[in-house]
Amino acid sequence: MTNIFKQAWEGLFGSSPKNDVDSKLKKLAEQGQADAQCDLAQAYYEQENYTLAKMWFQQAAEQGHTRAQHELGLMFFAGHGVAHNIELAQYWLEQAIEGGRSDSLFALENIRENTNAYSQERIYFLQEQAKQGDAEAQFELSLAYYYGQGIEQNFDQAILCLTKAAEQGHFIAQYNLGISYENGQGVKQDYNQAIYWYQQSAQQGYPDAQYNLGGMYFHGIGVKQDYQKAIFWYDQAAEQGYDGAYVNLGFAYLNLEGSENMDQAFKWFSKAADEGDASGLYMLGGCYMEGIGTTKNLTLAKKYFGQACDRGLQEGCEAYQDLHNRER
Repeated sequence: MTNIFKQAWEGLFGSSPKNDVDSKLKKLAEQGQADAQCDLAQAYYEQENYTLAKMWFQQAAEQGHTRAQHELGLMFFAGHGVAHNIELAQYWLEQAIEGGRSDSLFALENIRENTNAYSQERIYFLQEQAKQGDAEAQFELSLAYYYGQGIEQNFDQAILCLTKAAEQGHFIAQYNLGISYENGQGVKQDYNQAIYWYQQSAQQGYPDAQYNLGGMYFHGIGVKQDYQKAIFWYDQAAEQGYDGAYVNLGFAYLNLEGSENMDQAFKWFSKAADEGDASGLYMLGGCYMEGIGTTKNLTLAKKYFGQACDRGLQEGCEAYQDLHNRER
């Protein structure tokens, strides 16, 4: 891996995915990178620092980051760190839906069906349906318990209901259960269980689960690092329009040998760049600078570094300035 790509790898992903996460995320978030802002918000949310979580989710959401829009909508619905606000919850979920996020549609429909924040009658109905094995009711009841809507907040009950729905093949429940095990939310952290539930959901074609499963293989979390398997699952998500997978596909191919893999890296960095992804723009500039999957072209390299810089990626600014200095 050439220097520019090595620097990018360490700057964007870290030499180890679990080391110095907060400091690196905060640096990138402060530079305006939406992915980092969203990840930092998630980290604060898991620490129950809802004020900072809301702040960083909102900054990413305002840049069009669909996962941040989704999470911000859920925060307004649940009243975590913000006043309970159905209108803002619906607004941010609608923004995420426009960006192609499928689970936001389900969440929005759920909110619209239960605008009264789960009346006692609704809770009773869900409990009765859940007892009869209705997976949809079990899943919806898990959300009520998790967010404390219409019933006392109870993470143990939320996980119990979520597990029952997941075991019946509810793919969003399977995905959410995977997240719970990966992050240790309501359960003891267990990467094996996270991978199992992500895989169950991913095999049903759910792109969010496919993306997360790809990430487990990409970083070697709970499994042996395997770029080929990461590529398989990232590709499944990307083919469904999950644009967050594009730049990671590029990196995965970059870690394999052979000109065909370099061509694929260039292809996916290009797709990420077309979506305005700062990391994708930066890496596409690197491809043109190093001749990876394409002919060397310093003019184009400078162009894409500049565009990455304009989107707040400091590495892009530094690479742009470096090329500018060479021209003097």
